[in-house]
Amino acid sequence: GLPSQVRNITDIDLRYNRLIDAANFYTILMEFPMIEKVFLGGNVFSLCFLNDYAVSPVNNVQFLDLQTTVLQTVWSQGQCL
Repeated sequence: GLPSQVRNITDIDLRYNRLIDAANFYTILMEFPMIEKVFLGGNVFSLCFLNDYAVSPVNNVQFLDLQTTVLQTVWSQGQCL
């Protein structure tokens, strides 16, 4: 697992990292419970394989950058909702 200090980060910048699975966002919410700002812009999400995480609707996210991620394409296919 991750060291406890890492799990307490509040900002994560994963812009332009060639991420393609939108489920990575759910992983971030579960692995980093204190996260407030998530930058995912520039990743072209083309699929979503749901994982075993059950994400609580109560979280600390205040800012979510999804610029140029084409997530609307994934969502229009009824995936990752």
